[in-house]
Amino acid sequence: AGTGGSCPQEFSALETGRTLPISMFYGYDNYEGRAHDRVNARSMSHVLAKKCHGKLSACGFSIVASSQSAVRLMRMLNGRKVEVNLFTSSLTDDAREDMVKGRFYRELVESDIVFYMGHSRLGGGLEFNPQTGVATLFNAIFRLPMLPVLKALRQRPTKLKMIGMFSCDSNKYFRQDLHGANPSLALILTPPDIYARPAEQASLGALDAVLSKKCARAFQESMMSANVPNPGTTYLIRGQ
Repeated sequence: AGTGGSCPQEFSALETGRTLPISMFYGYDNYEGRAHDRVNARSMSHVLAKKCHGKLSACGFSIVASSQSAVRLMRMLNGRKVEVNLFTSSLTDDAREDMVKGRFYRELVESDIVFYMGHSRLGGGLEFNPQTGVATLFNAIFRLPMLPVLKALRQRPTKLKMIGMFSCDSNKYFRQDLHGANPSLALILTPPDIYARPAEQASLGALDAVLSKKCARAFQESMMSANVPNPGTTYLIRGQ
């Protein structure tokens, strides 16, 4: 609906005067025998390119570049250029390592906002690879995939102001590590299991809330999905 008040003062950290870069990464999202990351990213680009209605801001974008692994969209919003990049994971191993993983670590430093949509892998890491159950258990214990993520988050200087984790139980699995690496980050987290459709709706709502500079309650309401209208499913934690 795009309702709710605007609180620009709560987004002062994002007011840099330059282009606002937002990176949305779709992890290797496989279930029911299929990988869904590519179609989810394509659906998001379709929605973002739609005509704006009412008070919505996550709309009216133009696709300016497209490749095997990414789609770039741009629009002017209140006199400022906004750039959204959508990255997918269903690639060959070599391409995935270079085009997705490498870019993910880089955007954790260079983008103002990074969203991750995919599996939590029992806390083993933000993954972009197909994975067996044995590998998932190993990574859940030793958490090796998280090491380069936390290294990027600890880097200074950094442009990153917000990271959103639209994956199962991301609050339990990742909150402490993300906060420890950079206490100033705003975090969007999910406490329970979350299915793909409500997670996609929540990520779109969060993006619109950021672009509309919505107040806390309106921000929260924006992330409630139509399928699972539970106000506690996804929530924002302000940075310190």
